[in-house]
Amino acid sequence: MTTPAGIVLLVEDDAEILEEIAQFLRRRNYQVLTAPDVDGGRQALEGQPSPDVLVTDVRLPDGEGLELLDEVHRRDPTRQRPRVIVMTGHLEPHKVDQALQDGAETVLLKPFGLGDLLRQLRAGPS
Repeated sequence: MTTPAGIVLLVEDDAEILEEIAQFLRRRNYQVLTAPDVDGGRQALEGQPSPDVLVTDVRLPDGEGLELLDEVHRRDPTRQRPRVIVMTGHLEPHKVDQALQDGAETVLLKPFGLGDLLRQLRAGPS
């Protein structure tokens, strides 16, 4: 039996993109939790198992993925805080800057190569 590479929570409202990234990561031995919106992401962050990495889109139907970044940083310090990778298809420099200032380790601009995401996951926090 192979040990999982880690637990990734993927929050993306485009079902095709969500499935493509999730399958890609699963084939590389990541356990992937998925959510289509901020509320689902929030529930997954509070559930078990706790994710090692949160990968979230910025624009979601019920808010912004950056809200989840805030949730991670407001977490009780005795609980594991996942690393955060933000992805967006809308180049809004102030949002990119905000995400990085708020603790995201990187912002991936869509369309990005899945290899870029994988390299970031494997590299760990920068």
